[in-house]
Amino acid sequence: MTTATPPLGAAAIELPATAPQVRITAGAGSPGQKTWNLRRPVTLLGSRRPAQIILHDRNVSKAHCVIVNTGSDVLLKDLHTAGGTFRNNAQVDLAALQDGDVIRIGTMNIQVAIQTPPNQNEDSGCGMACADPTKLASPMLLRLEHTDREWTISDAVVLVGKHIDAAVSLDHPVVARRHALLFKFNNGPAVFDVGSPGGVVVNGSLCTIAALRGGERVGIGPCTLVVNPPPRAPADTTADQIEEVCTADPASTGSNNGPATSDTDRPQSSTGHLEGLEVDITDSWDRINRWGDMGQRDKAMIDAEKDLTSLGAELDARDASLRGILHDLTRYQQQIGDRERELGTLRDQIEGERGKLAAVEAECVRREAEIARRTAELKRREHVLAQRWTRLLNANCPHCGQPVRVENATAADAPMPP
Repeated sequence: MTTATPPLGAAAIELPATAPQVRITAGAGSPGQKTWNLRRPVTLLGSRRPAQIILHDRNVSKAHCVIVNTGSDVLLKDLHTAGGTFRNNAQVDLAALQDGDVIRIGTMNIQVAIQTPPNQNEDSGCGMACADPTKLASPMLLRLEHTDREWTISDAVVLVGKHIDAAVSLDHPVVARRHALLFKFNNGPAVFDVGSPGGVVVNGSLCTIAALRGGERVGIGPCTLVVNPPPRAPADTTADQIEEVCTADPASTGSNNGPATSDTDRPQSSTGHLEGLEVDITDSWDRINRWGDMGQRDKAMIDAEKDLTSLGAELDARDASLRGILHDLTRYQQQIGDRERELGTLRDQIEGERGKLAAVEAECVRREAEIARRTAELKRREHVLAQRWTRLLNANCPHCGQPVRVENATAADAPMPP
């Protein structure tokens, strides 16, 4: 799945050809084994949408953790969940992944396979210090627009949202608990929408993922964060100018306490101050008008966000119900699979017994045929004996012509004819 093209105003993000290739496998060796090739810079793992990888487990949060491909390293970030995220049986908040690592989320184990493209030069050079992949090359400064709040970000992946443990915590009803991620990509900062109802706006354009440059404005709900803002401008001198003009020499202002002066004789400094006041007042009015327009837009956005929040809550409730049903279906599917394996074993046993019964039946048929043959032979012999006995009883002596008498023989002793 390719990375979606960001809208106008946001810098495009695509994994370079030299980026590590990542593949993860859940439930390896089981009937429900699944494998994913991660072809996007940020992959969200959770129990339901908008996660790209959905894990049906009651102990997995909606947005549980992310796997970030920075173009040179692969990082695992837990999104401050109650169950936590584990790498090789050790709980982690932010850690670099290596080939062969095992991620545990809830009760599910996920195997990680990372392959470096053959055209990438793995030689870091002689005498070069290895940088920590979980840190930014240089800290990033964020400032909340129109306020004095600032954050200095040094971690390679941080959470932005209303969550109390978020690195950039914004306490506002419209801001989601896990709203967005700031992460390192190609040694520069980037932003990723975790799936918040209001989304993320970069320089006025709604986007899912975008690279950031210095001075860009990132909208998180009604809040606007300025990335690496320029140094603060000196304090507004309008009040000082007003005080200076008001306390100027009365003679220079043409009052009754002294002789009036012409415009040509008036000090040029007072004229400059008045012109500066006019410019500052005009700028202030323009700024106030812009703030008023922004306030109206923010109010409309807040109303829309409230509606989206209520719809999101309803969808979350439905998703929770569906997740429970999917969990039950998965459990039933596993039970059916176990029963099918048991039935397969019984079927194999029955086939073996059937083969034995066929051999026994063939032996019985052979013995029946043998018994029938022997019975026929006995009947034939009995018939022959009966004929001989009859001839013997009816025979006459060849010398005297008298009937031959067999001593102690009766007709009952004669064999029965067949």
